[in-house]
Amino acid sequence: MSFHFTTQEEAIIATIAYFALFEYPLTMFEVWQYLLCAPREVKIHDIDDIISTSARIHSVIKQKDGLIFLTGRGGDTSVRLDRYRDAEKKYIIARRAVRLLAGIPFVKLICVVNRLSYSNSRPEGDIDLFIVAGDRHVWLVRFLCTTLMHILGKRPGQHTVSNALCLSFFISDKNLSLESLQLACDQEGIPDIHFALWLTQFVPIYDTGGVYRHWYDANRWVEKYVPNRIATTTHERRTVRLLGIQKLIKKIGEYFFSIGGIYMEAVAKWYQMKFVAPDIKKMVNRDTRVVMNDGVLKFHSNDRRQEVRDKFKTLLKVLCG
Repeated sequence: MSFHFTTQEEAIIATIAYFALFEYPLTMFEVWQYLLCAPREVKIHDIDDIISTSARIHSVIKQKDGLIFLTGRGGDTSVRLDRYRDAEKKYIIARRAVRLLAGIPFVKLICVVNRLSYSNSRPEGDIDLFIVAGDRHVWLVRFLCTTLMHILGKRPGQHTVSNALCLSFFISDKNLSLESLQLACDQEGIPDIHFALWLTQFVPIYDTGGVYRHWYDANRWVEKYVPNRIATTTHERRTVRLLGIQKLIKKIGEYFFSIGGIYMEAVAKWYQMKFVAPDIKKMVNRDTRVVMNDGVLKFHSNDRRQEVRDKFKTLLKVLCG
């Protein structure tokens, strides 16, 4: 089995199979949008034609209520609607939190990530955020953001709080490309497809100065695996804009912290390093799960990318041979 598919049918089956791992049936448009490594350019109408006429696809895929899924996996399409309803509730909570976080000095971009980003959340799930900070302020921004959420009792593990805000991924606006954080290809040549697809699903909630577009352009390497990747345009009901007084307070805060400059950043780094859990500290910069430097702070100690890749490979071997 090779990840470089030789037919469009294989690419379609693989794409649907990947999302089957997360119990997420796809619309026709989503099959096209997330299509994995097709051998040549594929239009949306091509997807419809191939699915409608391919006996091979019909042998492993079913359709119901406008959704496409693997036979025996994802047939209960009402689950997707239930999770969408849960996601709507979580986005309301996320928006309230982001309104506060966006006012923190040097915060440039805040995106919802993981399963909530594509409205596949579950009631017990956290709200995961990705934050871009101004250059040379990533440690300070993380300190201020996590402190604020801790004070509000919104961090994971605090009093078994539901819908907790997980702040585990910060980068600076000078380190927008995340290509170096991929897992290396495994022995069978399978790349870190989970990470690539994960990056296509970021939903910008707060964006200042067009940072999301810069981030999107800096990660065009993803298109090697997801060629139909498109930028997310977030509906206004899910976005945050600072009011005039909030912008003023934020500018004053940035001026205040800029006076300390490198010293303030160094203090924030020193303080946070003191409280890194021993099990996390053992993982720091050993691989791409936990990364800590002056441009990237990534705390994914429970990184499931290898597990997802193994399950994906196993499923592909069954479906594609």
